[in-house]
Amino acid sequence: MEIGKEVQGHLNQMFSEIESAVGLFPDALWGRQTSENILNIPCFLAHHTVWCMVLSHLLRIPEERLPHNLYPDYGPGKSVTQRQVLDLLADIRDYVGDVCAGMSNEDYLKEDEKGASPLGRILYTLAHTRHHYGQLVQMLRSNGLQPPDWYPIQ
Repeated sequence: MEIGKEVQGHLNQMFSEIESAVGLFPDALWGRQTSENILNIPCFLAHHTVWCMVLSHLLRIPEERLPHNLYPDYGPGKSVTQRQVLDLLADIRDYVGDVCAGMSNEDYLKEDEKGASPLGRILYTLAHTRHHYGQLVQMLRSNGLQPPDWYPIQ
């Protein structure tokens, strides 16, 4: 079995689902603040969902591989746009396609200086990202919107 093919399929599926969900949020809901917790605001949760994939304990994507702004300007009266989230997601998808798809099974299992393998980091990425994706889906449902279908929509 080729690990890269399996990994690529699951990551692409997840990317497609996130892309679909982000596109379903109407502007009025996208930036709506209903609590003090920033992760309860759809735009910030969506950005967090995508942004975290870059981190060193997840996909470990070097910032120079991300042509779009990883850190948008947050603050009162400002919010992350759907386009910013989708552009960052596209950067991540490109990186995964360039790097992860071509790795050998041995490379996926090779441990780094902290004892983590690329496969382990990818599995953690899938779990963490799916958790936040589920929160986005719940936000859509709670506001009377039908979330996107899932597996397989690639």
